[in-house]
Amino acid sequence: MDDIADDRLQGQDFGFCLFDPHELEEAKNAVCSGKVDIFIEGKLNGWKDAPLNVGITGNSGTGKSTFINTVRGLTDDDPGAAPTGVVECTTVPTPYEHPRNPNVKFWDLPGVGTPNFPRLPTETHLGYLDSVGFDRFDFFLVFATQRFREEDLWLASEVTARGKRFYFIRTKIDCDIESRKRSNPRQYRQNPDGVATEVMQLVQNDIRANFEEAGMSNVPVFLIDSFEDSKYQFPALEGRLLLDLPKIKREAMIYTLTSVTKDRVEEKVNVLKDRIWKVATASAAAGAIPIPLLGAAFDVVLILNEMKFYSEQLGLDNESLDRLAKKTGMDVGIFKDITRTLPVGELTKEAIKSAMTSLAPTAVEMVAEEASKFIPFIGFLISGGLSFGATYWFLDYNLNKMKSVALDIIDVATTHEAEVDRMVE
Repeated sequence: MDDIADDRLQGQDFGFCLFDPHELEEAKNAVCSGKVDIFIEGKLNGWKDAPLNVGITGNSGTGKSTFINTVRGLTDDDPGAAPTGVVECTTVPTPYEHPRNPNVKFWDLPGVGTPNFPRLPTETHLGYLDSVGFDRFDFFLVFATQRFREEDLWLASEVTARGKRFYFIRTKIDCDIESRKRSNPRQYRQNPDGVATEVMQLVQNDIRANFEEAGMSNVPVFLIDSFEDSKYQFPALEGRLLLDLPKIKREAMIYTLTSVTKDRVEEKVNVLKDRIWKVATASAAAGAIPIPLLGAAFDVVLILNEMKFYSEQLGLDNESLDRLAKKTGMDVGIFKDITRTLPVGELTKEAIKSAMTSLAPTAVEMVAEEASKFIPFIGFLISGGLSFGATYWFLDYNLNKMKSVALDIIDVATTHEAEVDRMVE
């Protein structure tokens, strides 16, 4: 595991949740001061207030702007998209907010060594890093394509010397693979995956050799196609960024990522599960709607909002399904048909109450079991153990179902894209 380990791993693992002892202590203090609602709100939504600034630099034509659009779930012709083109479009550092979280900003920075942004200070200009506002960025993505430039080495060295992380992004790897395909068609037809792997390894080795020659080892290098967030090393790049960020900023980033891959779904579900005991605590404290057969009550509005959040995060809401359909060229109805297998179809208060009532006969024992597991650790927070257990079980049950449906949709989309690729070849 990466040396940037999540503090939660030091907590108590019960197979269904990881309790962070620090959070439990904070919760106890909140109870003593009568501020449980403030504590829960902060733990559920504190990530929204965590600023994350990503500096993205490189020459024109390297795919910076397209990457900024793709990582925000936009295409180049969507409203709010970063302008793209082979001519340098960026003359000043320009922030682009993520549609899901305006505190997450991707900054398109001018290239190093342009007249207004020289490497080093001159009589009329600051040095590059000071000109772009180096200190405000959490980390840098240095973009390049095909030729490895001296400016790339210089910038990477300066960023490292100032104590910030950088990641070297080699774009247009799809063009390199396509070039090999055209020059060696028989080899490609016989083993397309092998050819792609060989090309990527050659490119990666060349980049690392350049860095090592300059005295820089273990540089994180990722080969991507800026248009495709589920191909090549784009998912690996996102995963590495998540590992390297501190916890609160990691949450801010993972909740804003729109890429749809199996790894991302698994990561999001793990983070979402950590929210459940907090939502269940708040629901039990405010619960007003009784559930027949369970002898428990819960806050239906809170549960509804949380499930909407799960749906959006796992790409099951209408906007996400429309985006996936547009990307894959598939009928969105195919994806919506898969979502109809969910226990709660349309996310409304009535549907939540109906689903809880219909599931109650089979849930009684499990609800009591969940409550008995948690009470020794969060009993100081709530008086309604069954209410807590009912909410926890209901959210956990539905999140697992949503995960399964999200993975099924990815399988369908991936199979379709693979068939299209074969037809093109």
